[in-house]
Amino acid sequence: MDEFNIRRYLQVSFYDVFNIMQQFFRETDNIDDFLLVFKLIIVDWLKVLSLTIPHLCEELWELAGNKGFISTSIWGDFDQKYIDQNLEVEFEYISQVIEDIFNIKKIVNIQEINIIYLYTAPDWKYKAKSLILSTKGNFNSIISELKKEKDLMTNKQLIPYIKTQLKDKIWEKKSYILDEIKSLEDYKSYIEKRVNSSIIINSEFDPKQRAIRAKPFKPALYIDV
Repeated sequence: MDEFNIRRYLQVSFYDVFNIMQQFFRETDNIDDFLLVFKLIIVDWLKVLSLTIPHLCEELWELAGNKGFISTSIWGDFDQKYIDQNLEVEFEYISQVIEDIFNIKKIVNIQEINIIYLYTAPDWKYKAKSLILSTKGNFNSIISELKKEKDLMTNKQLIPYIKTQLKDKIWEKKSYILDEIKSLEDYKSYIEKRVNSSIIINSEFDPKQRAIRAKPFKPALYIDV
């Protein structure tokens, strides 16, 4: 509104919010959850929309049981308590996992999928990544710190893995801070609904040895048909 970009304002305030609510309605397992969120946002949503859809919003305002005109209502400040950064990060991670599954399904072009196996990275890869990020890719500093970790240094896969991560400059990319396995377990039913397949996390069944490809916050996948 400060830029008088009414078209963009309407796109964000109506279409973007409407699409998010539609997606939530399709994917939630509990209609009461949807109604709770809808009731939470409807008053402020109508206020925002009233600047571009005034007459309809006035009617909906009255139908919602509000008194007076929406055009004279006070907007108030944004309520910071509804922001949950941890939840934002977690859902972004889950969304990325789902996107990876969709991409692989497109590549292999398989219509009928029985089970999708997800494999998370072993602990030593998380430790290695933490060192790389903390040193911003300084190889000498990484080796110096690794010498304090005798268990890590005996891993023959460690140095090749570190060199690969240094080549990718992972410290310049976005990284997540969360319990990856717990997040996958918590969102398991949601992922299954989105990809329309059963999901098994960290199964010992790994006929194609996909698990070794797993990276921190980048699970490896095996599709069973």
